[in-house]
Amino acid sequence: MWPSREKFCENGFGYVALLGESIIFWCTAEYVSAKKCGIGIETLQTYQNQVIGTATAVHFVNYCLSHNITPYWECDSQNIGSIRVAKKIGFDRIQEAIVRGGKFAS
Repeated sequence: MWPSREKFCENGFGYVALLGESIIFWCTAEYVSAKKCGIGIETLQTYQNQVIGTATAVHFVNYCLSHNITPYWECDSQNIGSIRVAKKIGFDRIQEAIVRGGKFAS
């Protein structure tokens, strides 16, 4: 989503979970504006379903809220892991969209 590490460091923010010096989960800002921020998450497969993503995402959301940024969550309807984490930390589904050929279908 970010064109370079420098752009992320200038305008983005995020949280990671470390095991030693290795990043095993990250939750980063996507599509940042002055008042809103999309959430991007990834957990290494070995560490999925171990509450690491949920705990780290909670820190990310709390950071957003404490800085008057409204976080929002988007994911593919088939991404069950992402949906589970979103629900666990308090997000509700408010919209579902179908994208075909790069355009939204109604």
